[in-house]
Amino acid sequence: MEAKEERFDYEEHIWGTVESIIGLESKRNSVLGLKRFLEIIESVNGRLLEIGCGTGIFIKSVKHYRPDLEVYGCDISKTAITIAMKNKKYDIHYKIGETSALPYKDKSFDIVVMMDVLEHLKDVEEAIKEAKRVLKEGGICHLLVPCEANRFTLHWLMWKLKIGYNLKREYAGHIQRLSRYDVHRFVEEQGFIIVKETFSFHFIGQVYDIFFDYLPRKFQRKKTIDYERKQALSVKEKISRSLKERGIILTLWAILGRLVETVAFYESGILKNFPLAIGIHLTCQKES
Repeated sequence: MEAKEERFDYEEHIWGTVESIIGLESKRNSVLGLKRFLEIIESVNGRLLEIGCGTGIFIKSVKHYRPDLEVYGCDISKTAITIAMKNKKYDIHYKIGETSALPYKDKSFDIVVMMDVLEHLKDVEEAIKEAKRVLKEGGICHLLVPCEANRFTLHWLMWKLKIGYNLKREYAGHIQRLSRYDVHRFVEEQGFIIVKETFSFHFIGQVYDIFFDYLPRKFQRKKTIDYERKQALSVKEKISRSLKERGIILTLWAILGRLVETVAFYESGILKNFPLAIGIHLTCQKES
């Protein structure tokens, strides 16, 4: 595990839009995490907390498909929470809070979920400890973690060769470079029992992640991650916006990237139990 002290502006860099939810029919990587999580909690009821909810796209999607759940979202970013609260369609309770000091009482939730959060944190151990504190006995904690230190992956190879290995730290605030075993150690040290683990972002997924998602950000004209203002655009509007921000070469590269992402989606489905990947979907249970 490698961590670096970095400042990343989570008021300027935000993920998600006001209105959107994740459609399960889509063949995009974000759908994998949602589908697998919904399968995990299929027979679980009660109160659910997403830690690091951003603008709420994931938690809104969960509420859309599981309206019976009482849903809460927490994030460090005031901007992201303000955007999340603009959507009045779903009854979701949002709060601003640190992962190391969640604004909730002990044993408040039946389910706690963190999707792509641990890699952003200076103190991973404290975040896992807090998740356990607010979780009821017997409750479920589900994590999706990009484990970019997993041996023999493209990310690991680039890190060892010192080639483009800082892209995700620079453009997404990934200050932790975790391995699967780091994540296992963190949850087991807090007394969680691992009940299920699946994988995503195998070889083609890693190619997509590096060469079609993060590398183009280094060259596009507008460097800010500006998802909040994208909203629901038509295909024509998206292409026009992309041409303005990226230019024709990166726009064509992005279109090719969508095709690669679709192949990666199917790859992750076929190889979901094969651990030579960077995406770790880990489900744990707090002892009763």
